Amino acid sequence: MSSHTDEIVTLDADGFDEACRQTHPLWHQGLDLAAYKRRLEEAFRRMPGEMRYAGIRSDDGALAASARLLDADLRVGSASVPTCGIAAVFVAKERRGQAWGARLIRSILADAAGRGRRLALLFSDIGIGYYERLGFRPLHAQDWTASTDALPDSGALVTREAAPDDDSLRKLYNDYADRQGLCPHRTAAWWSYFRWWRAARPDLILVDGDREVGYATVRTDEDHLHVFEWVAPTTEPGRVWATLRNEALQKGKRALSGWLQPGRMEKWMDAADRSGAIPMLASTGGPTDELPEPAVFEELDHF
Repeated sequence: MSSHTDEIVTLDADGFDEACRQTHPLWHQGLDLAAYKRRLEEAFRRMPGEMRYAGIRSDDGALAASARLLDADLRVGSASVPTCGIAAVFVAKERRGQAWGARLIRSILADAAGRGRRLALLFSDIGIGYYERLGFRPLHAQDWTASTDALPDSGALVTREAAPDDDSLRKLYNDYADRQGLCPHRTAAWWSYFRWWRAARPDLILVDGDREVGYATVRTDEDHLHVFEWVAPTTEPGRVWATLRNEALQKGKRALSGWLQPGRMEKWMDAADRSGAIPMLASTGGPTDELPEPAVFEELDHF
């Protein structure tokens, strides 16, 4: 593989429009082009200092490949490590099969290293082989499902919806994340953005007697309750699962699902490896073999 790196540029308004036209057929999610552009414009508005649209151009000036880049920090043991998140990697249809994807990734890694970003994180939907060849390594990626009847049915906590601007939940998450081997550290903008982007509502405060002991973030889908994450460090997990079981039943749902966090496998869960949204990590300047375990990436970290 050539060591050549292309110049990666932040897309201006015309480049943004060009990227939207290219990517809309793949990622429109039922939106027409105008609505799709408005959704992406809103995403960048919500993360003005942390996210940008970038790409590389061919000799004729056309946008050959693009990606959305997100500056973030990962907690690696006791250290906070500046990281470049890579999302929506796309190669123009007429440029495919010409190594433009690899050129884009190499350019992103070089740019990130030059800006002091020591790690790069992406979520692969094309398996792991392609990005492994570019220096990334896969991390834990499983889903779980369960019927409500299978979950614990005793010891449930009381819940109430959190206020949208309640920053105590983010602080609770970061306190929890700081005790993991490898985990994102969430800013206020990150917290707000991903709940909007993933349509993750509500945040439920978990209450035991007169004490708030944690939170759970869920969404009611058509046929099940989707559990994005929960943090309740002083509470026995069975009580949280009983609470989520009750929440599902109150919504008329007979099943629950979510991403399976390392260390949270329960005997009543049906677990399976994910075929997409696989977190993968690379160093921008050296091997990643010494990164600690476990690596905890919740669904709300999926960009």
